[in-house]
Amino acid sequence: MRPTLCHEARDGRYPEWEAARYRLVLWPESGAPVRCPSQWVDRYAIWMHGGTIRVSDEGRHDVRYPTRSQRCEQVQLPNPGDAALALSFSGWDWMFSHRGLYQAALVWKAWDVGTVHGMPLWASWLNGLPGALGIQEFYPCPSPWDGFWAASNGRAIMGFYPQVAGPVVRWIEGKTEWAPGLVGGLDGRYRGEQLPMGVRRGLVVEPVVADGGWFWLGIRYVNRRL
Repeated sequence: MRPTLCHEARDGRYPEWEAARYRLVLWPESGAPVRCPSQWVDRYAIWMHGGTIRVSDEGRHDVRYPTRSQRCEQVQLPNPGDAALALSFSGWDWMFSHRGLYQAALVWKAWDVGTVHGMPLWASWLNGLPGALGIQEFYPCPSPWDGFWAASNGRAIMGFYPQVAGPVVRWIEGKTEWAPGLVGGLDGRYRGEQLPMGVRRGLVVEPVVADGGWFWLGIRYVNRRL
């Protein structure tokens, strides 16, 4: 079974994982997604509670600090297929699984990304990822891809899209390549774990129906049951 960021953090003995045991009291055990915290320790605490993080167009973090220290011995590792992240785009909360977030983190590490500056939170929420050793810093630049946001470190350009968790495409040394684990089509169709698992309707995640298994970036969700 493909792990999650929580599984990796626990196995890697990162300080953020141990500290999360003291911050579980800050976050609800269930309910609607909560605004993305600024610290990874709090993100782990939310996921350990079975919660979902929401990244909105406003791009602001939620900053909370515990009023008292309270250790929680019961640690719940998330199911890889459960919803972990909600990205707001085109009037919907597009939901991504823990499995998708893990794959996005693998791309972050494979491309040696350190920090993405000056971009919306949906493009930079992986900044500070525990265990990532990348030191490359990326800054906004004109995008060579229609509809994508782009950031460059002077040598490579990465493209981001709000319906994909993590970087989507990279231009480097005169060549364009899709993110590891993502298959792109010339007509704008994609396959991969970094794509949405569904849209949020209240507290329910309704799966997105993709024609032939392909997801079209930029689509507006249509409830096919109506």
